[in-house]
Amino acid sequence: MPPPVPPLAPETLFRLRVVSAVDALVAQGHGVDDAVRLVAERAAALGPDSRSVSVRTVQRWRQALRERGLEGLVPAQREPLEGSRVLTEELLEFIETERAADPQASVPELVERARARGVIGPEAPVDRTTVWRAMRRMGLATARSRKSPPDSRRFAFRERMQLVMADFKHFRAGPKRVRRLAVYLLDDATRFGLDVLVTTEGEDVETVMTAVASALRKWGRFTILYVDRGPGFRADDLERSLARLGVKVILGTAGYPEGRGKIERFNRSLKARLLRGLTSDGVDPDVDSLTLRLRHDLHEVYNHRPHEGLAGDTPSQRWAAGRPLVPIEEAELRAAFVASVERTVSADHIVSVDGVAYEMPLGFARKAVVLERHLLDGGSLHHPDRHGRLVRLQPVDVHANATAGRARRVAPESSKSPSEVEPSPVPTASMLRYAQQLGPITAPDGGFTYPDSDASSEPNPED
Repeated sequence: MPPPVPPLAPETLFRLRVVSAVDALVAQGHGVDDAVRLVAERAAALGPDSRSVSVRTVQRWRQALRERGLEGLVPAQREPLEGSRVLTEELLEFIETERAADPQASVPELVERARARGVIGPEAPVDRTTVWRAMRRMGLATARSRKSPPDSRRFAFRERMQLVMADFKHFRAGPKRVRRLAVYLLDDATRFGLDVLVTTEGEDVETVMTAVASALRKWGRFTILYVDRGPGFRADDLERSLARLGVKVILGTAGYPEGRGKIERFNRSLKARLLRGLTSDGVDPDVDSLTLRLRHDLHEVYNHRPHEGLAGDTPSQRWAAGRPLVPIEEAELRAAFVASVERTVSADHIVSVDGVAYEMPLGFARKAVVLERHLLDGGSLHHPDRHGRLVRLQPVDVHANATAGRARRVAPESSKSPSEVEPSPVPTASMLRYAQQLGPITAPDGGFTYPDSDASSEPNPED
């Protein structure tokens, strides 16, 4: 009984498929060079564990198969290398000794020490990758020292309005389960809910700025706004507006739950207390209605419930015992909350913002401009004119434009004097031939007018 045939390795099978594909093309009439080139280009599609190969590699495999059969396609087994064929034994021993004495030394540092100690010449070329691979084969540690863990301690401010946390909460509302977002502002020291605003526009900066302005108007100035890295919080407009009021913006570190534990715990209780029931019948999904509903829950329910993190006190109790509030003037608030909007002016001096067309001052046609949206002034848009004066943009009155004159009006024919009446053009030869040949057909009667006849030929109405 013959001995069992050992199974071929996947690499050997791949090489055999490549050579077989070349032989198949040669049998079809292709030249050997063309067949080798075509198979080398398409070797990655010859089945599992395939990869791209060079023309020279395919040629070597064909020659090895002809000379030694399948044995020629078996990958050569290399003996494991313990050190390096390039680096000297003296250098490897020096690196092993120095690494044991100083585990924090980097590969370039070890090479420089070897030069300083005379182990290698001052100009001898030594590749750092070669040294690193030799150290791996020798079993030496090559990992870099890990940095110390980041400061992830929990924090809490002592007084109210020192730090305010803001976060978006996604939820669904109404029997149709429409998507809605609510941005909440929570005081860090007292857990007191300052305000909430519902929107459908996504996590945009204008919604955040409107909610922050509402909290500032109602409760006064705070010191720090702590937010995550959402798109509405990372915008420059928010940081610029709060900088005008002396309020700092801090973006929370990614992967830092210790810094957002309070707002995340608030979100969980909010979902259990209110949001999970907003998909029932009778809930109006309108943003103003939902804002009223969520504000009632925030100010009348949550702020008056005992809090475990406050030793059983309610947020309202801690809030009332806090430091005096610092009010802010309405004029200062309006001047600070200005968002920028980039647009390109059309040829007829129009810019479109939120689907509304606004008239721009003259001189900006086909130019990119940056508009100022005053959020606390009804979202009005402003832009400096050619003289640098800030102009409030007005929506285009398209109905007035439909009747406004655009060019010199031409008087009706009846109102023109005989001297003003333009003479009738002289018919051309083409027009004369058209009238002669197609005139009877194109006439109003279609060329079927009855000829005049004698009276005797007319029928007698009495017959």
